[in-house]
Amino acid sequence: MAFRRHQHFVLLAATAALAAFGPAAVHAQTIDWAAQRQACFGVAESDRAAVAACTDLIQSGAIAGADLADALLRRAAIVAQTASPLLAFDHPTEDDLLAAAAADPGSAEVWRQLGLWQLGQNQGGAAAAHFTRALEIAPDDADLYGLRGRALLLDGAIDAALADLALAVAGTPGNAAHLTQLGLAHAAGGNEPGAIAAFEAALTIADRAPEVSALLAEAMFQRGHYAEALAAYREVLDHPDHTGTAHLGAALSACALGRAEEAGATIAQSLDRLLFTLGDWRNMLLATGYLEGAVVTDPAAVSAVEQTPEFDAALTRWLDDGCPTPPKD
Repeated sequence: MAFRRHQHFVLLAATAALAAFGPAAVHAQTIDWAAQRQACFGVAESDRAAVAACTDLIQSGAIAGADLADALLRRAAIVAQTASPLLAFDHPTEDDLLAAAAADPGSAEVWRQLGLWQLGQNQGGAAAAHFTRALEIAPDDADLYGLRGRALLLDGAIDAALADLALAVAGTPGNAAHLTQLGLAHAAGGNEPGAIAAFEAALTIADRAPEVSALLAEAMFQRGHYAEALAAYREVLDHPDHTGTAHLGAALSACALGRAEEAGATIAQSLDRLLFTLGDWRNMLLATGYLEGAVVTDPAAVSAVEQTPEFDAALTRWLDDGCPTPPKD
């Protein structure tokens, strides 16, 4: 009799749980999600499997608040890293970031990631607003001032950008990225000595990210500091994920220093690594008047350009003449 009463109470409790939360919530509370957590946040068979595991967690109802935000941020990071059009279509990065902000609005990291995403989309004003939200939560985070300064610079608010970047440099000594952005802000404001001082300080810092070295190289090249530009371009070329545009900058810097042989070797390296094709170099020779013909813009046609004696002769003349650049419009 007692057993029957206990069974009756269990059934009542189960019925109440179903009525209050629904079958999905009860199911979520009874499943062990350890495997999904491991695949989402740890090691999975593939990026697609990791995304699927994160999605299971997000849709389960088993997590909320900061845990839900973490899963959304993780899925967004995986999708962005894989650069898969299908995954990006199924799980838009910005949607996940906005959902993470809604799930955990008190997290500075959520607003930081949202700002970084919009910064990558060249949405300076929106990015600055989200970095401001992050700073309201973490006012002592110097890196956030650097990020907001970069966003403000992109948005054309030079004075505000300078103020934020100065705080970032003061708070993170040895940060080449913030120093480089400070130099760009000074340059945008017409303070060339300030720009050079910031760039030169950034050049003394080892272990720079390749994108920072690329910005420094371009800035120094534009100012006629070709030796410093070439050294920075070389750092970019030593990185496995560099692009062919660094080869062009390195070749032009070497030419400006009178080192035509080194420039030629850089061009050969770019061709060997298939980063700056014969078609790209041919278009550059056409633009500078060393070859005659029509500029090729179709990517397939650019890749199909073949090396000819005429091309080799034109390239040699261009190198011997100091690698003149195309006239600006």
